[in-house]
Amino acid sequence: MFILKHRTQIILLLLLFSGLAGVYLGYVFNNTKLPSGFNLNNSFINQPVSTPIPIMPTSTPIPAPAFVAQTTTTTQSSSDGSKNLILKSTSKEDGSRTYSLYTEDENGENTNLIFTRDVDKDTTITIPYNAWAPTNKYFFIKEESPSSTDIRVYSATGEPFTPEYQYLDLTQSFKQKETGNTFQEATGWGGYGLIVFNTKNQNNEQGPSYWYEVPGQSVIHLSTLFL
Repeated sequence: MFILKHRTQIILLLLLFSGLAGVYLGYVFNNTKLPSGFNLNNSFINQPVSTPIPIMPTSTPIPAPAFVAQTTTTTQSSSDGSKNLILKSTSKEDGSRTYSLYTEDENGENTNLIFTRDVDKDTTITIPYNAWAPTNKYFFIKEESPSSTDIRVYSATGEPFTPEYQYLDLTQSFKQKETGNTFQEATGWGGYGLIVFNTKNQNNEQGPSYWYEVPGQSVIHLSTLFL
């Protein structure tokens, strides 16, 4: 009788625990989210498969280096060293240049701006080594381009020779003389107001030498060849 009674109690306790476990499992099941596309049988529902889009590497463009203007300075002293001729050349991004020409005393005083000019990339302005006249009153420079070579004479003070002309054009004066020869080079000063220059003849051979008289702009044929 005692054993039957306790057996009955044990069965009731097991039934109670089974009921509580069922309630607990039902609660957990109802409050747990299953993964999308997953059914109760732990099998995925057929869904379209998407192809992943590859991520292409991106490159950062390298900026071109910024243009930096370069300035060069050329100085030519007079024969006695008392005057300086200064030419500054500044480059531009398109290859052209800006030239500025000055004269000044040897101590850096009495500076005169002769000109500032913009030229294309194929044109150059230079100071010949013998540019200064013996009196330091005049000087000449050379301008070259693919089509011509020009010698231009200036006053050391920068004052124009006439109201119309700031400088004298040696090569143009020689062309107007129509000698049949062509300008070759200016070799220097043959006197206080005389520039010596050489020419080529019609056969492109060495021609005669000439004097160019400043400021009268006269062209004088010489019997002696100056090389």
